[in-house]
Amino acid sequence: MAFEFKLSTDEIRKKMFDFIKPVYKNTWDFEVGYINWIYGVYDSESGFFITYVNSKRGDTKYVLITENGDILYIVADSYRHTFFEIPKELTQYSDIIQEGIKLYNNEKAKKSFESSFSSEQEEYLNEITENMRDKCRPAMDINSLDDAEKLLEQENFNYYHICHMYNKNTVTNFDKYMSDKKMRTIKGEKYKAIISKISAYNDMLSEEDYKYISKDFQQAGYLIDGGIDDTYVDVTFEVIKKAYFCGVISVGYIDFISKYIKSCIKLLPDKIQDLRPILDFINENMRSENFKSLDFYRKELEKLIYQKTEGFQFVCTTDELREKMFDFLKPEYKSKYDLDVTSINWTTGVYDKESGIFLTMIYSVSDGIARCGVNYRSYIVITDDGNIFKVDNNDEYEKRTYDFRIPKQYETLTDIIKKGIEFYGNAYEYSRYLSEDIGKKLKAIHDAMDDRCHRNFPINCEEDAYALFALVNFNIYAILETYNKKTMSNFNKFADDNKIMLWTGDGYLQLLKEVTDHTVAKPKRCRIFNYACDLFRRGVNDTYDKQFLKAVRYMYKKRIMDFHEENILKGYIDKYVETYPDKLKNMIPLIKFVEAHAENKYLKESAEKVKNHLIKIR
Repeated sequence: MAFEFKLSTDEIRKKMFDFIKPVYKNTWDFEVGYINWIYGVYDSESGFFITYVNSKRGDTKYVLITENGDILYIVADSYRHTFFEIPKELTQYSDIIQEGIKLYNNEKAKKSFESSFSSEQEEYLNEITENMRDKCRPAMDINSLDDAEKLLEQENFNYYHICHMYNKNTVTNFDKYMSDKKMRTIKGEKYKAIISKISAYNDMLSEEDYKYISKDFQQAGYLIDGGIDDTYVDVTFEVIKKAYFCGVISVGYIDFISKYIKSCIKLLPDKIQDLRPILDFINENMRSENFKSLDFYRKELEKLIYQKTEGFQFVCTTDELREKMFDFLKPEYKSKYDLDVTSINWTTGVYDKESGIFLTMIYSVSDGIARCGVNYRSYIVITDDGNIFKVDNNDEYEKRTYDFRIPKQYETLTDIIKKGIEFYGNAYEYSRYLSEDIGKKLKAIHDAMDDRCHRNFPINCEEDAYALFALVNFNIYAILETYNKKTMSNFNKFADDNKIMLWTGDGYLQLLKEVTDHTVAKPKRCRIFNYACDLFRRGVNDTYDKQFLKAVRYMYKKRIMDFHEENILKGYIDKYVETYPDKLKNMIPLIKFVEAHAENKYLKESAEKVKNHLIKIR
């Protein structure tokens, strides 16, 4: 019995499709979107083919196809691969099937199989996946403009949803009858109908009215998002005024105004002057705390209608600003998610022409991470005079206070900086406002600056590559996460997969020796043992059975093999069985020792499984 990875066939895919009956229920349906239509694992002796269907809360569902064409579901634990559901007729094959599932989830073996695909084959297989996914998407018969209109209305006038929810044939036929211009017209008519509905509400709104009017504004906002054929400014202005004087301050209402202004600026620039009454009304009535989210678009309208640029405005950073920021902050990644680096905004900020102050965020940790009732935020300030400094504005929301900190010599700038921080709160709106081209350019700038923050290690030969690998404790991920692209590129020139495994083996042996070093303290010794087992799981060039057994014996002798370490040892044994099934005989001394000394029942169970497996082999 020996499972191996194998490509699926058209016959297998048809059986799977007919059995699973997959249909997308939404645009991102995880129950359907990750079915493996391309390959699975196959055992020629049992005739079993197994592949992945989906996962839910730690349960993973597979399909098993037998040699005679039967197809059944199996549900197993996503991590330990023990069974939650298995058909009665397959219970006698539980051990065999479990081996197949373990191989399927062996990332190293899976990567090796996938890397064997040629670029042409990979392209062909990707095409098969897309075709199968398309087959799972619902279809709608569209043979006329009326059919297209019905689908558009059915999907709440959301063209994006249609494109990602329905199959290619449906989308093609929809596009055939529904031009962009026609779609905007239809949405415009629907928009007018909703606006008229809002206008029909009594001036004295009931509690129920408030609830429904907010939903109406929300729906009008959805239509605006995709673009309508006109500003409909007269009716829109009247509705904005009516809702305001009726006391409507819901998120739906305010968000609607933002979307309306944004849509007009982007899609109807020649009609911007028509929005002057709305801008004047906002300036006169909507400047309180409730309407702060309108500030960004209010200022954009002021620029376009009155050529007015007072106070803070969003700007893209210049090379000069970025260099000043870099020199002042001296950012360097210490780990993958280094919060002192990852939050730095290298591309945009706010600038006040009158005061000559530029400000942008450099640090942000929400209470969702901090868990102490505080949202931590820091900003960098650069003045036209050449001053540069950092300010903190931590939101202690449980106390409803802000902990504002500024260097003493700049305290006179406190009020203006607080205004800048307040306006910077519209950063998300500004990013949405930018064109796609500008967004791409800014992303490229951010990526380049972020790479500069990663460490550099000169690598000109194999010895240099090894030195770096040893420096990061033989952890390839530490290089990927904390060193720059140039370092990684040069490392890859001298370190292929075989060399990395060989070097990892060197590190593994060093750690096993340290475990038995009498000068090492107990806590450190446990950490070393754990890390050694971690290196083994990543892949080494040999099993080094004698050296590992020596380390295990020493830890038991010194009574430092606690429950946690025994769990680590269990993981080592499970990984050994999964990775080196042909070398299981080498484990006999370790298994015998574990049987005699272990107290952890889970460890004993793993040892027993190895023992039973060895008996079968004999």
